[in-house]
Amino acid sequence: MRASEQGFNLLELLVILAILAILLAIAAPPLFELSGDLRVRLAAQDLLGTLRLARAYAIRHSANVAVRFDEDEAGRVTFALYRDGDGDGVRNKDIAA
Repeated sequence: MRASEQGFNLLELLVILAILAILLAIAAPPLFELSGDLRVRLAAQDLLGTLRLARAYAIRHSANVAVRFDEDEAGRVTFALYRDGDGDGVRNKDIAA
């Protein structure tokens, strides 16, 4: 085998990289959509887990429990569990305590 036949030359390498870039450009948008769908599914599972936790806590302790939703400046929604402290339902004073 001659030395000139070993490996790839620069032109062949550039052609391969161009083909890979085209394939990536075609495949990338569906991957980003999948990522968005996955984030929604994970958020839904997290919410469902929190609601189940609230229900289990309420049953176990025979207490009223609430889930409060908040939105921060960046638009992210968070939620937290609160227990009724005085038996009149979960009110602002229970959340502040």
